[in-house]
Amino acid sequence: MARIGLGFVVGLIGALACRVHAQPLFTDSFSDLSAWTLEASDGVVAEIGPADGGGLRLSYNFEAGNGFVVVRRSVGVNLPENYRLSMQVRGSGPANNFETKLVDPSGDNVWWVNQRDYLPSEQWTPEIFKRRHFSFAWGPSGGKPHETLGAIEFAVAASSGGTGTIEFSKLALEQVPVAATGTATVTVRDATGAVDAKAIANVMRVGGAPIGWKPGVSEGVLTLDLGGVREFGGVIATLDGAVGARIAVELSLDGSRFEPAATVRVPATGRIYLPIRDAEAASVRMTAAGMPSDAVVRTFELAPLEFGATKNGTFARIAGDQPRGVLPRYLLNEQTYWTVVGVPGDTKEGLLAADGAIEVDKERFSIDPIIRRDTGEVLTWANAEISHELAEGELPLPSVVRTHESLALRVDAFAFGDTGTSLLAGRYTITNTGAKPEKGSLLLAVRALQVNPPWQDLKTSGGYAPIDAIVCSDNTMTVTRRRPADSKSLRMFGGPVAMYTSSFDEGDAALRVLAGDAFSAGQGDAANSGVIVCTYDLAPGESKTWAVVVPFHDAATPSPESMSDLAAAEAKAKSHWQQALRRVGLSIPANRDLERAFRTVQGHILINSDGPAIQPGSRTYERSWIRDGSLTSSALLATGHASEVARFIDWYGPYQYPSGKIPCVVDKRGPDPVPEHDSHGQFIYLLWKYYRFTGDRATLERHYARVVKTVEYIRSIRAERMTPEYAQADGLLRAKYGLVPESISHEGYSAKPMHSYWDGFFVEKGMQDAASIAKLLGREADAASFAQTAGEYRASMLDSIARARAFHKIDYVPGCVELGDFDATSTTVALWPCNADLWLPREPLVATFDRVYKFSMGRIDGTQAYREYTPYEWRIVGAMVRLDRADGWRERAWDLATFYMNDRRPPAWNQWGEIVWKDPATPRFIGDMPHTWCGSDFLNSVRTMFVYEEDEAERLVFAAGVPVSWLDQGVSIKDWPTVFGTLTYDLKRSGDAWTLTYELRGRDGKPTQPKGGITLALPRGAALESLSLDGVAAEIAKTPGRVTLPAASGTAVVRFKAK
Repeated sequence: MARIGLGFVVGLIGALACRVHAQPLFTDSFSDLSAWTLEASDGVVAEIGPADGGGLRLSYNFEAGNGFVVVRRSVGVNLPENYRLSMQVRGSGPANNFETKLVDPSGDNVWWVNQRDYLPSEQWTPEIFKRRHFSFAWGPSGGKPHETLGAIEFAVAASSGGTGTIEFSKLALEQVPVAATGTATVTVRDATGAVDAKAIANVMRVGGAPIGWKPGVSEGVLTLDLGGVREFGGVIATLDGAVGARIAVELSLDGSRFEPAATVRVPATGRIYLPIRDAEAASVRMTAAGMPSDAVVRTFELAPLEFGATKNGTFARIAGDQPRGVLPRYLLNEQTYWTVVGVPGDTKEGLLAADGAIEVDKERFSIDPIIRRDTGEVLTWANAEISHELAEGELPLPSVVRTHESLALRVDAFAFGDTGTSLLAGRYTITNTGAKPEKGSLLLAVRALQVNPPWQDLKTSGGYAPIDAIVCSDNTMTVTRRRPADSKSLRMFGGPVAMYTSSFDEGDAALRVLAGDAFSAGQGDAANSGVIVCTYDLAPGESKTWAVVVPFHDAATPSPESMSDLAAAEAKAKSHWQQALRRVGLSIPANRDLERAFRTVQGHILINSDGPAIQPGSRTYERSWIRDGSLTSSALLATGHASEVARFIDWYGPYQYPSGKIPCVVDKRGPDPVPEHDSHGQFIYLLWKYYRFTGDRATLERHYARVVKTVEYIRSIRAERMTPEYAQADGLLRAKYGLVPESISHEGYSAKPMHSYWDGFFVEKGMQDAASIAKLLGREADAASFAQTAGEYRASMLDSIARARAFHKIDYVPGCVELGDFDATSTTVALWPCNADLWLPREPLVATFDRVYKFSMGRIDGTQAYREYTPYEWRIVGAMVRLDRADGWRERAWDLATFYMNDRRPPAWNQWGEIVWKDPATPRFIGDMPHTWCGSDFLNSVRTMFVYEEDEAERLVFAAGVPVSWLDQGVSIKDWPTVFGTLTYDLKRSGDAWTLTYELRGRDGKPTQPKGGITLALPRGAALESLSLDGVAAEIAKTPGRVTLPAASGTAVVRFKAK
């Protein structure tokens, strides 16, 4: 049995586990294929049939590139305390996700083993899963273990897509004994030489036992009995004087027949790590060959299961054995934060960790800086004061500064070049900040570890990232991954450096250098780590700089030839960002943090986008949702990036299904068939929104046929809830009448699809906008028909919400029919962008946001317990501003905005993840950093603070969310696009007067005024006394909480008394 990759053993469990006593619960030889059902999503063609020699063959073709296919067998057995599911699998085709599912009798709750990028063997291969291998996938139970198994499912979900087959035979579900727990009774059966038999009893404790085994001969044997079958994750041992000796481990379930498990040669460090996944044994035998007579096995441990379960588990244990700081923070189970590094619209981005490591590409290796002084002192993130910066405080060119006593390390990360040929650069500057000379080395550790931590495991797997070979030549290190095939070349600048490589068995290259291990710089056909050693000798106040450049795409991409070339490339990148992020002006002297974040977030959106595809992230969420895309497009339109929105519309539209369904999400594989019924209205909304900002009629014409098909599809699915079953029902069943069917919606109902009002608000908005588009294009009949459907749907929504509120006895707008759940973040879309506040009763809307405000203030003052929240809540800020009628919502909105601003992580990088944990160190999923759908919610709410449109009234509202305290220093916006024209204004307070200088210009460059006028929102309790425009008294229009400005431009002075 050979160890492969990073020491993970395969095949052993199949050989040993089958001999564990087992009681069959369910078996299937696949002789009757009629017991199996087949389901294929849109865009997938599939069939089942007999496999050659017996079994079931599933053939599939992902014609649309994306989707899934499922085979299902009803079972109906009670599940014991411990069980295993086994089968033989073979197949052909590209790598796709292979999912093995256990489904409860309701069909709602699913536990699974999800093997990502599974490449089936052409030969029959055992797949064996124990109960502990299954994790909760989804369902309303929230993770309650199954008591009864309703069905077994096998699914293939597109990863690479393509055409393939997968075959199954010898399916068995068996009851197996519960593995022994508690303290093991470990004894020595036989041993060559001397061993501490008393210490042996502790080999299954974390940290192992000081067994002091001295074989005394060239080949020694130590056999241990474990007092019964035990599960463990591998072997860890420390040896003295045994470099180069061969250590072999064998396992036995019955104490007589031993199977080889793993072998390794003792490295110079003397420390061996032998992960073995799911090891089970009653006896363990270790053979030491080539041992000098004075060699000793000092410590020996049968490691916990997690050590061998995953490569991340292996690295975590190694990190725990090392001084804190020499390996990434996440391996110590502490949260890691990061930011994205890239150029606009490229398909590849790097990451910079808040501790200073750089990840060179998605699911690829990282470069981690460590300083070793000549005194031997090691300086890492763990013993530094760490601060963060962005270029000019706002450009997405991030830096990390690690400050130590008398030394500082600055890491600057930036990307440059054109889309498709861009490059990543990391610059490292060491400065002697002390009064004495400093000598030492900067080690750049190249490791098979991402910046993205292991708990980032929704669509990709964080942590480990395979390295299969490293080749060094001159000042270039080439790092290769075999599957999927990829090579990255790291080119060093800044002077001569030394490069070293090492295999997993030999130990991490950087740790070997830190330990003083003498090993030659070499080629690494089996290398899993490398290190670049940069030496420094600095007088007080002196600095030394090195840089590494990595092409994102082709390794042969031309790169700078010198540090000065690199500086010129950085300057060009900086100039680009200055122009891209300052198309609109915003000045807030009283709050420069918010002002700068307003620009940074725009940059993050552009970096996360892949070509025309607007995406919320660069890793976990590297997909393009029409939901995220439509609302992020709104933010881009409002900040001067209309061309990016046009490209997105033209790219996304053709993915519409023949049925008229708008896919919820599109990625490199194609459209995703999962129904999310907000998507249809969002596509239409985006088209109309884009037109209103740009006047681009041609785009509406080009996509009008898609609008019609989308409307037809909405009508077709709505008809499913207009049958007598719903029309004549009572209670919640009647509340579903006239709505679109249940869906996972905004993915808030992934556990079980619901009739979501979020979906409903967007359906109604989409139908209204479809009518507007049709009317503009002269399709009068369509316009009337679409408007009628919109009105009917609005009536269904009003009736449904009223019935749901009555049934659940609630005063707020619920998130869905079935649950009556409180979800103010979802309800925000009723106010914007759906304008449902025009037809919803105000009372439940106010109750909704009253309730969320009280909850939020409890989080702020400490009276409300919470673990986490999502920065989608930024939408609440904009919603509260729109609710304002001079009754205090402006102040409430800013209470929440301050709370959210304080949770940027890290603050200087002006970003939010998808989830914010109250304790920043919590090692849990946070989504992408930055998550730019959350970022767009921030942008849209900030815009609402300064200006928003009231579409129905055709009116602009100024400064409804601007804190009054800011006005002492004044605020200004410049060249802000609106649906009525381009807006510039300055607003300042002096005593009891507000002075507003403003100008609204149409597309022709001339002053323009909306039909409904321009209004300035006044503070709570203001009693308006006078209004003048350009020095001339003007008539005061009586609008509660507002003053109407009588012209398209001018200088208005508003005087009022504040209560």
